[in-house]
Order: sequence, then C-alpha cells, then structure tokens
Amino acid sequence: MDIKFLGWNPRLKKINFGLIDSKTQLLCLVNLFGRVTRTIISTKIYYMRNIYFGFELIFKTS
Repeated sequence: MDIKFLGWNPRLKKINFGLIDSKTQLLCLVNLFGRVTRTIISTKIYYMRNIYFGFELIFKTS
C-alpha cells in the first residue's frame, strides 16, 4: 500500500489519506485516526482502518 496525503476534510474536520493498492491501483480512504471511511469502487466497498502502526485492508463486496 502506498500512502498519499489527500488533505484536510473541512466537512468532517479530519485529515484524510489515500491508500493505493499497488497491484490493482484502487484508491481507499482512511482518516488520520483510523476511523472507518469507505469509498465505492466498481461495485466494491473497501474499508480502511488503522491497526496498531499499520493499515489493514478489509474487503467486502457490496
């Protein structure tokens, strides 16, 4: 996973990061504090959450 800074989200008052899967080039979103953020990509929902010092990708089909 490559982490890319996406910037401040004024509506949610959170800093968002983008995590890009190097194999599939799919973008997932996770905020700075690891709360669950989701984005729908080609009928799939990717949940990102902060696990300890790393990130865990949770995959679920919609």
